[in-house]
Amino acid sequence: MKNRVLSVFLIFFLFVALVTVASAGTETQLTQDERLTSGISFYDNHVFWTESAGNGVHAYDLTTRKRTDIEGGHAVESLTHTHGNKVVWTDADGKADSVYMYDVSTGNETKIASERRAPDIYGNYIVYTDSNYYSGQDHQNNGIYLYNLNTNNETKIVTVHGYPAITVHSYPAIYDKTVVWSQANNSSGYDICMYDICTHQTSTITTTNSSGYESQGLDIYGNVVVWIESGNLYMYDITAHKVTQVTNSGNAIDPAIYGKRIVYTLNRPHSFGVGDIYMYEMSTAKTTRITTSTCAFNPSIYGDKIVYADGRNSESPDVRDIYLYDLKPKN
Repeated sequence: MKNRVLSVFLIFFLFVALVTVASAGTETQLTQDERLTSGISFYDNHVFWTESAGNGVHAYDLTTRKRTDIEGGHAVESLTHTHGNKVVWTDADGKADSVYMYDVSTGNETKIASERRAPDIYGNYIVYTDSNYYSGQDHQNNGIYLYNLNTNNETKIVTVHGYPAITVHSYPAIYDKTVVWSQANNSSGYDICMYDICTHQTSTITTTNSSGYESQGLDIYGNVVVWIESGNLYMYDITAHKVTQVTNSGNAIDPAIYGKRIVYTLNRPHSFGVGDIYMYEMSTAKTTRITTSTCAFNPSIYGDKIVYADGRNSESPDVRDIYLYDLKPKN
């Protein structure tokens, strides 16, 4: 009888162990031999990315498993942002940068604005900066701009006064009716600022000691803003007026947020921006390591899926394929 009970227990234990292993997330490689992958954005069933070599914007449909070249042959910025069926990016248009948009549902590409760059999109609004973003150039038009796709009107929502030796403001990010960005203050630091599209009010939500380069990694979802400060990931709850330091390793980059999850890269030393992807759950304060290749970067998250670039192909350092990690358990 004891042997029978022991056998049943062992079978049950083995079953539980198998279920525990099988419940982990799964990684899928989406592209093969993709070269010099740079900025990545992810929404619903579409993954978008650009190439640092200037070979255009590309898309991958998770439903049809089809790769599409949206635009090619021009120098594009590494940042790509998407919402709904629309993706926006910066393209070199002659001597000046311009903002472009592509609608997946119609297949139409539209030039939104000239002498503008670093766009982000939410619904019918696009935010971006002027093309004289870099220090050392004419800062007369420095500021954050809002474009309304319903009216096709551009509005300068804030003027950012520059200082000659530093980058004056970061790339803006938008969620619903809130625009956030960071800008230099008089104390050699940066303020995280917010603009309300409905009330037209601008406010400073917190002050950081971050450099301008770090402050470019800024994102927002709902009432939470995330950014990198001194190599660490921070988040700010707009409703609770609370700042929380998420990491303390000093090597975090590339933050992105969706729902109650934040993904980011922990950069390995002397690696030029690659390492492993991590995820932080706000509801449980739990951190999960997503990749182990030490060659991943630029994560983007939507729902239960995370996409990122990974250069784990050591035979060809220029190959940076797109991978998808599904957080849902696989039975």
